Amino acid sequence: MHRGPSGTSRRPFVGHESLEDDNSSLELDLKKKVDALKSISINIGAEAREHYRLLQAADDEMDSTNSLLSSTSNHVMKILGISRRHSYYFIYLVLFILFITFILWLKIR
Repeated sequence: MHRGPSGTSRRPFVGHESLEDDNSSLELDLKKKVDALKSISINIGAEAREHYRLLQAADDEMDSTNSLLSSTSNHVMKILGISRRHSYYFIYLVLFILFITFILWLKIR
């Protein structure tokens, strides 16, 4: 750039129409990018809602399974006459049966 006698810089003359054309093209590019971001954010929101729905369904199923297992365990304890204080005997029995089954499986294999 060439400096004038007063120390100010001189720019080459750029026409008003050229600046407006540049601004219009930049504005159009920005609008496209904003529309793309809007579309992506809408898709993310829809995906998040879908995942939330799936997680709620899984949570409901887990609650149902938990209550079923709890009631089954209580019925087995009641049938066997085992109180809550002595439930560890039942656990030992189950572990023993699993251990014997594992040993037999190893021998058969």
